[in-house]
Amino acid sequence: MASEHTRNAVWQDMIDINRLVRYYHALADRYQRKRNILRLVLFAAATGSVTAFFELLPEIVYPISSGIIPLCIALDFAQDYSTKTAVLRSVTHDCQSLEIEWQTLWNRQAQLNDNEIIQQNTQLSQRLNMIAEKTDSIGIRENTALNEKCTDDAYQIMSDYYGGLRRAG
Repeated sequence: MASEHTRNAVWQDMIDINRLVRYYHALADRYQRKRNILRLVLFAAATGSVTAFFELLPEIVYPISSGIIPLCIALDFAQDYSTKTAVLRSVTHDCQSLEIEWQTLWNRQAQLNDNEIIQQNTQLSQRLNMIAEKTDSIGIRENTALNEKCTDDAYQIMSDYYGGLRRAG
C-alpha cells in the first residue's frame, strides 16, 4: 500500500505527463499550421509572379511576388517547421505511452509497496526526461502561455476523471 506522500508524487507526475501530452500535441499543431501558412504564401507568391510575368496581373505584382519567394524559402529553412512537427508528434506519441504506464501504476498502488511504486515512478520519470530531450536538440522554445493552459486543462481533466482529487499546495 502506498503512503500519502508516494500517492501524491505519482498523482503529480500523472498530471505532468497529461500536461506534456497536451502541450506537445498543441505545439506540433501550431508548427504544422505555420508550415501550411508558409507554403500557402509561397504558392500565392509563385502564382502571382508567374501570372504577372505573363502580364495577367499588374506589373507591381511581379517584383513583390519575386521578393516574397526567397524570403519564404529562407524562413522555411531557418525555422524547419516540418522537422519540429515530426519530432513533436513523435514525442507526443512517446508521452502518451508513458501516460498509460503512469495510469497503470496509479491503479496498481494497492498491490504494490512504497518502494516498488517509487522505483517504477522514478523509472518512468527518467524515461520522460530522455523523451523530452528530443525537443531540446532541435531548438523548440517553450511557449509559456500554451504550457500554462495545458497545465490547467490537465489538472481539471485528471481531477474530474480520478474523482476530484485536489491540487496539493
